Amino acid sequence: MCRFIETIRAENGVIQQLERHQNRISQTLKDHGMTVFPALENLFFNMKVHAQGRIRIRIEYGTDGYVCMEQFPYMRKKIQKIRILHFIPPEYRYKYADRAWINSLLLRSDADEILITHAGRITDTSIANITFFDGSTWWTPDTPLLKGTERARMLGMGIIQEAGLSVQDLASFSGFRLINAMLPWEDDVTHEMSVIDPISLCL
Repeated sequence: MCRFIETIRAENGVIQQLERHQNRISQTLKDHGMTVFPALENLFFNMKVHAQGRIRIRIEYGTDGYVCMEQFPYMRKKIQKIRILHFIPPEYRYKYADRAWINSLLLRSDADEILITHAGRITDTSIANITFFDGSTWWTPDTPLLKGTERARMLGMGIIQEAGLSVQDLASFSGFRLINAMLPWEDDVTHEMSVIDPISLCL
């Protein structure tokens, strides 16, 4: 029995990217042998979503038919230092509810966030996909641990491009953004590259 999570953003009571989240949930369960999938539209019909501000909706679901929905006011994580970690991650193309290995890495990093690299390639941070700006184009690694819904939206719109990125490439960029369901591109939050600590760890 596997458990997964889906994180969905609501802005002033309006659910964002419902179709993309539905597709990921359905595909995840289909890949694990299921033929019946929870319908998000019906779930939200029975759930009163807070109508003010940005709300984080967490859905935990499983191959046993289990579905649990919770909602919380969203608080953006303050990022002052990111530590690069060279690590062999477990398979994570599905958004598993068990994030113990990610939480352990973050705790050991002595930083606000981690940037995981594997086999010389940049992947993701612990909470989001990452994009880098070279002065004209925004690039995102073509080897993410998880292909997020906001990443897919930005690629589909042509706002970001995929490329194989290494730690050595970081010197070519002037800034970066973290994007996920709760951190949409429209927030327009670009971090200085100096936030990424040059001292990396091998775990």
